[in-house]
Amino acid sequence: MRPLRNPFGSLPPEVAVLTAVAFSVALGFGIVAPAIPLFAKNFGVSNFAAGAVISVFALVRFVSAPVAGRLVNRLGERVVLATGIGIVGVRACWKRPVAVAASCAAAMAAIWSSRW
Repeated sequence: MRPLRNPFGSLPPEVAVLTAVAFSVALGFGIVAPAIPLFAKNFGVSNFAAGAVISVFALVRFVSAPVAGRLVNRLGERVVLATGIGIVGVRACWKRPVAVAASCAAAMAAIWSSRW
């Protein structure tokens, strides 16, 4: 049996990190999306409305991808990724006081790491 070769062998290490981040986001959405209609029923939301939310999310991702690509080309992967993580962290601090410490720490780490 041949040993497995590293698919990222000839690429910079940043590509592996960005691939892992993109995979994690897609996996998280793939796990959450099927459960949304179940949660929606608990809150009295119709299946149509829950499906519409998922569809609009996918459509917005599709439409915003070219703009995000240009932004990454202009500012760099680290800055865009760290800014996104920072926005999520600040938003979590704002809406959920229980998660303030962890979210603020994640936001600060993202902002700090974008400087290097």
